Amino acid sequence: MALMTLLAVVRSGAGCLGRQAASSSPTSRTFATPQGSSSSPSLRSALRKAAPGAVATHSRRPVVVTTRAVSTAAGEASTAAPAAVPFKRHERIASIKGKDAGVSRVGDKVQLRGWVRTVRAQKNLSFIEVNDGSSLSGIQAVVTSAADGAALLANGDVSTGAAVIIDGTVVESKGGKQAVEVSADSIRVVGAADAATFPLQKKRHTLEFLRGIAHLRPRTNTIGAVTRVRNQLAMATHNFFQQHGFCYVNTPIVTASDCEGAGEQFQITTLLNGIDGPSAADPTATTATLPPPASAEAIAAAKTAASDQGAAVKALKEAKKAGDATKEDVDAAVAVLLSLKAAAEELENPPAPSASA
Repeated sequence: MALMTLLAVVRSGAGCLGRQAASSSPTSRTFATPQGSSSSPSLRSALRKAAPGAVATHSRRPVVVTTRAVSTAAGEASTAAPAAVPFKRHERIASIKGKDAGVSRVGDKVQLRGWVRTVRAQKNLSFIEVNDGSSLSGIQAVVTSAADGAALLANGDVSTGAAVIIDGTVVESKGGKQAVEVSADSIRVVGAADAATFPLQKKRHTLEFLRGIAHLRPRTNTIGAVTRVRNQLAMATHNFFQQHGFCYVNTPIVTASDCEGAGEQFQITTLLNGIDGPSAADPTATTATLPPPASAEAIAAAKTAASDQGAAVKALKEAKKAGDATKEDVDAAVAVLLSLKAAAEELENPPAPSASA
């Protein structure tokens, strides 16, 4: 039984080896045999017949089969599956700078992807500050005239707000504001920005101004710092409750904000019974008799009276400043003005009819 099992395994291995023409290194396989079995010529001949070109040695316990390269039939090509390349995210500026401001990365080849904050272009040298949002401060890239894409700086395509990709080497900075900088080998513009209309510039912007550019304000240090603080607070709160066995759920909204009546319900159909007049389902329902509409002369007279009262209120306010009228006089005149305006509005826009049984 052990011999039959060994033959099946060796035949399968020989068949696999026959399909691998490009195999250059020998393959060793070890097959265990039951204790007490002895070496026999029949076993050796069986191994040679099952795997031509194989050398088999048999001891009392293990059987070691060493196979060499076996050529395939003519016309059969060996196809090797391409190696899968693992996904690798591009390196962020925060990881390049690290905890030592990037000193340990001097000499490394890096690729910067981000937005241009400032550009200082000189004759043969340009300084670009790039930030990708991973840290408050960006990193400076030095672009010489010999770098690929240096003409973009001369043409003005690299401006504040432009999205760029810069390949270069981390070097020690000669300036005193940063420890390292990137000596650029090439620069590409992914998304251009018009320097004349781009709202974020190298200056401090007010919060009122940033409120009007909600899609760009996360690039500023102020909003970036606020966002990071809120993120840490929210994460710490969630972690605390998760560690104590709580489950986060979205509770139903009991009340909601109602800004200037925007959340009020309104009817868009007349098919609901008893809401907007008589219904066909209730034949006994009748419509209240409406008074005749006011004439144009009556409406004009009511508006004139309200206008005259408005002028009187204005005169009383001026008299109050001079000391000739009191606050009570002004309040009484304002009350009369409001009533006149309400009457004119009711004449011009009469109320809708109500349903009655």
